[in-house]
Amino acid sequence: MTTPIWIAAVLVLVVAVAALAAAAVGRVAPAPGDPAGRAPVHPVLLPPRPRAADVDRVRLATTVPGYQRDQVDAVLARLREALAEDEGRIAELEDELARWEGADRADGTPAADPR
Repeated sequence: MTTPIWIAAVLVLVVAVAALAAAAVGRVAPAPGDPAGRAPVHPVLLPPRPRAADVDRVRLATTVPGYQRDQVDAVLARLREALAEDEGRIAELEDELARWEGADRADGTPAADPR
């Protein structure tokens, strides 16, 4: 083979390997209908003081390659559970405090230490 043919063959090989590598890591283009690389129309993030119900409304933008959805879903589910547990405990404590305050007002004595 002559030198120009070798150069052309090597260039074609380099381009082919680069294209395969780009496709393997998903850098060429997302599949049609794949939301990767697009932000939701109205992204919804957690407010500064999130409640358990806020976690269900979170909508995150995705990118290529993006996060693993099952891991994100698992983390959000655990966060929702933890917030719901905390909210339930707070409600119980507020009810107990209200009962103590109501009992103290009913007999006219000052508020007692519930401990």
